Amino acid sequence: MIIRKPGHALLDEIDIPYDDQGDYVVVKHAALFTSTMIAKVTARPNVKLFNATAVEDFIIRQGRVGGVVTNWSLVTKAHGTQSCMDPQVMESKIVISSCGHDGPFGATGVKRLAEVGLIEGVKGMKALDMNASEDAVVSGVREVVPGMIVTGMEVAELDGTPRMGPTFGAMIVSGQKAGDLANSIINDTEPSRRYTDFSFAPIKESTVAREMTRRYRKDLLKFADTDVVIVGGGPSGLTCAYELSKHPEVSVAVIEASVAPGGGAWVGGQLFSGMVVRKPGEKLFDELGIEYATKKNFVVVKHAGLFTSTIMSQLLRADNVKLFNATAVEDFIVKEGAVCGVVTNWAVVSRAHGTQSCMDPQVMQAKVVVSSCGHDGPFGATGVKRVAEVGLIDKVPGMKALDMNRSEDAVIRSTREIVPGMIVTGMEAVEADGGARMGPTFGAMIVSGQKAAELALKSVTK
Repeated sequence: MIIRKPGHALLDEIDIPYDDQGDYVVVKHAALFTSTMIAKVTARPNVKLFNATAVEDFIIRQGRVGGVVTNWSLVTKAHGTQSCMDPQVMESKIVISSCGHDGPFGATGVKRLAEVGLIEGVKGMKALDMNASEDAVVSGVREVVPGMIVTGMEVAELDGTPRMGPTFGAMIVSGQKAGDLANSIINDTEPSRRYTDFSFAPIKESTVAREMTRRYRKDLLKFADTDVVIVGGGPSGLTCAYELSKHPEVSVAVIEASVAPGGGAWVGGQLFSGMVVRKPGEKLFDELGIEYATKKNFVVVKHAGLFTSTIMSQLLRADNVKLFNATAVEDFIVKEGAVCGVVTNWAVVSRAHGTQSCMDPQVMQAKVVVSSCGHDGPFGATGVKRVAEVGLIDKVPGMKALDMNRSEDAVIRSTREIVPGMIVTGMEAVEADGGARMGPTFGAMIVSGQKAAELALKSVTK
């Protein structure tokens, strides 16, 4: 993650390490910044994250934006497939629209204002110019209509400024400016003057390209032959990686098909946000400094995303762990009945096979593969399903109906080396053994990941 100075000042405030390159800094993984920010923000009592939630419209009275119209994102995408599914509303003093650029969801805030006649139109971004774009984005952060502030790349779409590309200083500073402006409007005070005539240090586009390519190439070379590959960055996979991050002599590659790791641990059950963990699974929260409410036999974290972002922000700091997100495991390396590594490709390429000529993969050799691919769906339990297809195990029975008490204990028992070189953990262990479905409790995901790390460590060091 490349940030032009002085946009890096926030990194010092939230204690994110970086390489200083003079006019810019580099954070080793963008997810380290994102997970740290989410962890810091969701821990605060005055902030609530409503993820998996879409804004379908604004509340507008007499030309002023007075709130938002909301629905579950999946419901929004399903409109027209069945009878009306009415939304909810949130009233507010200020709406900050930070809907990004391009695509079906880009700049939806200002596009809606144009549709209802509050602004004349949305110009759309011009071609890329990093230096011109970042300064213009910060300059363009403003209350675009009464009650609504626009920030980030939505500014570029609104004003027709150049595309920015993969530098992030303006995203940080424009967010800071938007927060400062919102605070000044709510409290009827003068906004900060620090953003007047704000400018970033100059940079060449080729410098950014070389920084990203060189660093990623170094990671690929380092982890081409690694100690442990973890397939799937859900709660079990992340916990396993966190435990192994404590052992700097063990190299760990986490491979996640999604851009955002976390699996089902960004929400609780049915898209609600609380995270229920049965005792004694909460001991990891104490270690990570995550607050929770204590009940008789279980605890509740106020938002599942607080756990996921916190554990990510910790494990990604370790030099022995590398997250390869947006990367799919297409197959395993198998020699003489033992799993010896994984076959990888960009996730978007994996989904595009058959649309054009062959797009061959890459490989990573490993002493141990931890398969943490979850349950159900097109990507569920892909690890054990594949070893069944090649004859290393007889079959994958699949999950039985829900029984929380039986399931969580069984997950821990089923976490094991299922074939030589491959450990199965989390809900994939349930699929492998035909155990009961668990539902929205997460204690077994945590403890199963811890057990998988212990097994992997023994295998690597024996």
